[in-house]
Amino acid sequence: MMKPWYVLYVMGGREKRILELLSQQDGIKAFTPLKEVVHRIQGKRVIVKKPLFRSYVFVETELNPNGFQQALLRYRSQIRGILKELRYEDDVSALSTEERAYLEGLMDEEHNVRISKGEILDGEVIITEGPLKGYESNIIRIDRHKRRAILNVRMNNQDLQVDVSLEIVKKIESQK
Repeated sequence: MMKPWYVLYVMGGREKRILELLSQQDGIKAFTPLKEVVHRIQGKRVIVKKPLFRSYVFVETELNPNGFQQALLRYRSQIRGILKELRYEDDVSALSTEERAYLEGLMDEEHNVRISKGEILDGEVIITEGPLKGYESNIIRIDRHKRRAILNVRMNNQDLQVDVSLEIVKKIESQK
């Protein structure tokens, strides 16, 4: 059986420290999903990793929601910077199976969203390789200049928009 994923909203800039402290706890695996982004540094293309969701830390644990609530109360007294737990209607705090499967489909085993490549055919985006392949219907818009796709992601029954790297290799307009 899959361990549930809980999502914590934390102070900006404290994600790394909170990850380290949570990962020291028994039965807890804390992570923050990262995305690959291409930057130009001194004229060279360099791939850097940035948080997919700023100020969010994901926690994988065998604890049920009540057990996690109890543990979270203890962690809050020991770890500064945890602001709140993402919840849905005051009771369900773990991501649903569908939400988790969606995120897992985008990420590799290290929780990274790699760069996707695609083309535009008559105004329609076709992903040819990378994690966005099969997720085209979730793309809200594309910024070709910044090489980004804005994607709709559901977490705890809320829609969030995140940007991920997408390199459009070619644009084809058929002659009609």
